[in-house]
Amino acid sequence: MERRIKWIIVGAIVLIVVALICKRGEKMNETATEKNDEIAKWKKAVSSQRAFMISIPDGWKVVSMANGDLLMALSPEATEYRPGTPASISEMPIGGGVGIVTFSAGVSTSSHQSPKFTKNEKADFGPVDNIMGTLYSEEYVSMPLATFDYVIGEKDYLFIFPKGGIFYYVKYCIAPGEPNRLDLVEKVVKTMKFLK
Repeated sequence: MERRIKWIIVGAIVLIVVALICKRGEKMNETATEKNDEIAKWKKAVSSQRAFMISIPDGWKVVSMANGDLLMALSPEATEYRPGTPASISEMPIGGGVGIVTFSAGVSTSSHQSPKFTKNEKADFGPVDNIMGTLYSEEYVSMPLATFDYVIGEKDYLFIFPKGGIFYYVKYCIAPGEPNRLDLVEKVVKTMKFLK
């Protein structure tokens, strides 16, 4: 009789543990589904020359260059995530002034060369729209006298995807003291669709 009671208790404990594990798995799946639904609601932007499409997170303020395949966020505040506030996408006229470019997405005919004055790393990234890309991370550790485009301590992340002789890219720059939103930028990059 005692043996039977022990087995009943053990069986009950096992059932409780299994139920808790299943409940936790359901909660994790709900969270992943909520995040995917959230990303699906982001505003879609198509480059002016129709080379690519990318989803822009809520709260972001992005400009599209009128004469090329380039989208940009012109300040760290322009990449602040604000759920429920639709992204703003406006067109910048040819010759319009450019401020501090925090985020850019575009197309190039040449691949990437890391400047000699950076500490850099390289890793595979993707696939994005069925293409494997490369993620370069660079930190500016010194500055040549003739260069004013960068700040010592600035970190740049460059995602490059080669397709059909052109290179699609996303660049994200973090100035010293600015918040690092790389996790969000990676989600943005994963929404990219190559249209040419």
